[in-house]
Amino acid sequence: MIVYHNNSCSKSCALIELLNKENQPFQTIDYLNAPLTVDQVTELVKMLGGEPLALIRQKEEAFTPYKGKELTDKEWIEVIVKHPILLQRPIVIKEGVAVVGRPIEKVYELMNR
Repeated sequence: MIVYHNNSCSKSCALIELLNKENQPFQTIDYLNAPLTVDQVTELVKMLGGEPLALIRQKEEAFTPYKGKELTDKEWIEVIVKHPILLQRPIVIKEGVAVVGRPIEKVYELMNR
C-alpha cells in the first residue's frame, strides 16, 4: 500500500499508527516535501474515480483565490500541484485503487480487498 501522508494532519498520523498496529506493509509519500506532478495527480484522480475538485480541501486558506471559480479538470489538477496543501489526506492506494482515508472504514475496506 501507498499512503500520501501529511505529518501535520492528525487523521493522516492516526492512519499510519493504525497500519503499523495492523502490521500492514506500506510506503509513505510526504507530498508536501516531495510535491506531486500533474501526471501523478491525474493518476490519483483516475484511481479515486472522481473529479479533481473532490480532492481539494476547500477550507484551506490556499483555496481562497479559487473559491467560486469554474476551472477545467486539468486546471484543478494544476492547482493541486501548485498548492499541495490542498490535497485531501490521507490517500491510500492498494492494487491500483485509491481512497481518501476518511472515514477510516474506507481504509479497512481497501485493506480487505
